[in-house]
Amino acid sequence: HMFSPTASINDYDVGMDGDFFLPISPESNWPTCPRCKNAARPAVLMFEDLDWVYNLNQEQRWRCWTHALVSLCKKRASNSNSDQSSKPSSPLKVCILEVGCGYNVPTCRRMSEVLVEELSYHGGEMKLIRVNLFHPEADDPSVEDDVISIPERGLVALKKIDEVYEHIRNSSSKLRNPEGNG
Repeated sequence: HMFSPTASINDYDVGMDGDFFLPISPESNWPTCPRCKNAARPAVLMFEDLDWVYNLNQEQRWRCWTHALVSLCKKRASNSNSDQSSKPSSPLKVCILEVGCGYNVPTCRRMSEVLVEELSYHGGEMKLIRVNLFHPEADDPSVEDDVISIPERGLVALKKIDEVYEHIRNSSSKLRNPEGNG
């Protein structure tokens, strides 16, 4: 159950008890389950979510991905510290974008900060961009230098980030090609 950012409350079936349901139809742009063809939902535990099912495969993919990041940080750090004549590796640069995780979502906040701390420890260059209107700051003082706090609503912040990114991208493309051809 969630609201679309572009629809009004009148576009939804809202029951007397305040429950609401997305209007899902074959014409809508909504992902479907490849097996049962019903509306797909993320394997994310939401508040008071009675339909959530633990997903072992997702947990294993998360652990595999984080292990690969740690291994890559270690490898690049050891290559840059070696006395080889080859060009040293630059540190792995990782950015975590966390949107909307306030104090009511401490597990997500802690997981982001632990990953920042672990990858930094193993030689990675880390940034956690935390977008939260009321609580964008780091919880753990040991990672606060690696946290960029954006006190804004999620969609507004993402649009601003996109504008800045496009500006940087366009500026760098003009620097590479001042005449604008090719």
